[in-house]
Amino acid sequence: MGRSRQKNQVDEVRLIGIGASAGGLEALRDLMESLPVSDYLSYVIAQHVSPTHISMLVNLLSSLTHLTVQDLKDSQKPLPGNVYITPPNTDVILKMGLLRLTKPQNKVGPKPSVNRFFFSLAEELKEHAIGIILSGTGTDGASGMNAIKEAGVLLSHKVQRQLNMTACLKQHFSQAQLI
Repeated sequence: MGRSRQKNQVDEVRLIGIGASAGGLEALRDLMESLPVSDYLSYVIAQHVSPTHISMLVNLLSSLTHLTVQDLKDSQKPLPGNVYITPPNTDVILKMGLLRLTKPQNKVGPKPSVNRFFFSLAEELKEHAIGIILSGTGTDGASGMNAIKEAGVLLSHKVQRQLNMTACLKQHFSQAQLI
């Protein structure tokens, strides 16, 4: 019985991609405090960091939420109630239902690539793709956001601050196109 329930939960998971710039820790903290624990929501954070940086995000964010915060591993199936942190000097994509860690496509530019991640979400999840951009001064994430917008759902952090984030998430971001 428990095994069948777990399978259904995994099949129904809604994956939410979160992009943040290197200076986006405050925005990530604000967001983490608002994320609801859910039987169907899973989150992946792609934050720009130096390729040689040792990430402390798991430790920094774990105390702010009841969700399980962990480092993302290659070929991981997104599970509800989890927040996955993309490791430095890798890109993350969603392919055939699995989160894949790949070598960055570009030698120059932010890593992980939010655009590449969001494009994969739009391609894999279509109208079920959800993306959140928290902060940034560059353009990484902009075209990926457009791909998600064309596919279905999109939120920006500025709008999230004005809304009750928990209420939005609990409603599965139903038909949201806030930019």
